[in-house]
Amino acid sequence: MFDYTQLTYSEKINDLLIYHGSQAKLSDYLEISRQSILKWKENDSSIKEENKLKIDVAFCKAFGFKSIDANEVIRVLTQLNKTDFSYFNIKEEDIVHLISKYSSFGSLEIEEADISEKKFDKVISQNNELINDLNKREIFSINNLSSLSNKIIMDTLNNTEDVFPITTEKIRIWHFILMSGIRADAGKYSTKIRIIPGSEDLHLTDPRDIPEELEYWCFKYKDIETIEDIAKAHAHFEAIHPFGDGNGRLGRIIMAAQCIKIGYIPPLINKKNKALYLVFLKHAQVNSEYGHLSYFLGNSILNMHKKVFKI
Repeated sequence: MFDYTQLTYSEKINDLLIYHGSQAKLSDYLEISRQSILKWKENDSSIKEENKLKIDVAFCKAFGFKSIDANEVIRVLTQLNKTDFSYFNIKEEDIVHLISKYSSFGSLEIEEADISEKKFDKVISQNNELINDLNKREIFSINNLSSLSNKIIMDTLNNTEDVFPITTEKIRIWHFILMSGIRADAGKYSTKIRIIPGSEDLHLTDPRDIPEELEYWCFKYKDIETIEDIAKAHAHFEAIHPFGDGNGRLGRIIMAAQCIKIGYIPPLINKKNKALYLVFLKHAQVNSEYGHLSYFLGNSILNMHKKVFKI
């Protein structure tokens, strides 16, 4: 089992130094000074969040693929299919709302590192009242994501036909709800070239082709049946990147609904496993190989199950 979160950053840096062969090569790869690497190797307490992510991503790229072989993928997917998720139903509102909260906070945590779970909980319980330590944009981000996640999850459980088949019209409505009060172009396709930070080499859909490509996406993935289908759909949706912002959050909400549709619960994707998510997502997009992303989703669903029941 590959769990990079159990290692200290000093340990990760030591392993990466061995992997890359020299301090100079690791410095160039991370775009971090040699002096900083030396300092963090001895004491990692001063590493900023953005540099922690760089180190985690580098570590997952270096060691994640070898550590998660075919046998590990089969083990996780077998465990997933043996797990009973029947408790996740419309009658168990407390469990549904708890999973919805974990799902939406985790998704926001990936994008907004400064928003703590305590602040998140405070906002969703205050009904749009201003909170001193958060600005309006952050409050909209929390409320919009929380309410949309809860709506789509409840709709999928109550009547899948309210959500599926997914259409471009539904996607645009969901994006409008998600980004209302945050962006003037909420619900509108991007007309500009988009670049994902850290994935500048990934070619996203040309703005002129977004309407046609998203129509094709809706047609291609209308009959989701397996975790691998969901992995393929998610990788494709994020590569289309149809909007100016909010694509990741919306893509993960759609993925949660797809998981529910085929009998699972939403995956737990958050700051803790962000690096592995980004690495396996990009690998799927660039190489059209979906085993590792499927493994990640299966493992993340099991992690959500464990978190809810404190296993």
